[in-house]
Amino acid sequence: MSGGASLPVYKVGIVVVRPGSGAPEVLLVQPEPDPAKSNYNPREEPPFVLPRGSRRAAVDGFFEDIRSDADAQRLRRHTLEDCTETILREAEEEAGVPRVLLEAGGLRELGVRDYTSSPEKPPVKVQWYVFPVSAEVAAQFDPKPPEAREVRWVTLDAMRELARQKKARPGYVAVVEEALGLLAREDKQ
Repeated sequence: MSGGASLPVYKVGIVVVRPGSGAPEVLLVQPEPDPAKSNYNPREEPPFVLPRGSRRAAVDGFFEDIRSDADAQRLRRHTLEDCTETILREAEEEAGVPRVLLEAGGLRELGVRDYTSSPEKPPVKVQWYVFPVSAEVAAQFDPKPPEAREVRWVTLDAMRELARQKKARPGYVAVVEEALGLLAREDKQ
């Protein structure tokens, strides 16, 4: 992130994990193509990603998404949305995870990690959370959230294969590995 440590983390993401048959599964989202982007193509197949989004700043009674270091610099004097509030909103919008389920407990902080979506873009700091759920709780998720073309539960091996095929962002594999490692360590305690 340019500007050093003085700029706040403005991206927040979540790894939602449920038990699978043999291995845990994580929730991936294939977002709808964004018509606001210059390279918009409605037939494009965007890669699968982990639910992630931008914090907001309260500006004159309205919320504005912080999408870049420049936004963070410009909006730094305004009140920033709490990271937990951002993930509650984004998980519901992007992945269909009901806010009430996240608020009920179980959300764990994984920490801040650098994430690079492509070689052409600089890395950004993302505050990551892990949310383990039972199969019964996962069944309550919206199967077609507003901002997703598709949601899919996959094992880590299946995610690696999707990344190899360029059908999922490879940068998320390490985050999932770390999240699953955290949960495995907690299970042993």
